[in-house]
Amino acid sequence: KRPLIEQQITWFYARSLAKASQFVASVVGLELVLEQGPCHIYHAAPEHFLGVCDSRPPPQSTPPVTYTIVVSGRAHVDQWHSFLAAQGNSTVTVTTPSHF
Repeated sequence: KRPLIEQQITWFYARSLAKASQFVASVVGLELVLEQGPCHIYHAAPEHFLGVCDSRPPPQSTPPVTYTIVVSGRAHVDQWHSFLAAQGNSTVTVTTPSHF
């Protein structure tokens, strides 16, 4: 049996810590909880965190990562879609939401 995962951090590597952190805080709206030199850690959900670092080069493939936000229903999907689309940031690609 797999042991319980008590907390989880997803790490993103960026060329610019300042730009990546601004995106995570201002566009996605996450709260910065820890600055660790070349890394910033943001609170994403009760036991989930998102870390942004410029301590090593990001992957060369584009996009280097797809960050998926999992919510409990269609209404929440639509709320996130509206929220992100309203940010007006050219670094975000907002497509029609998928409802599974």
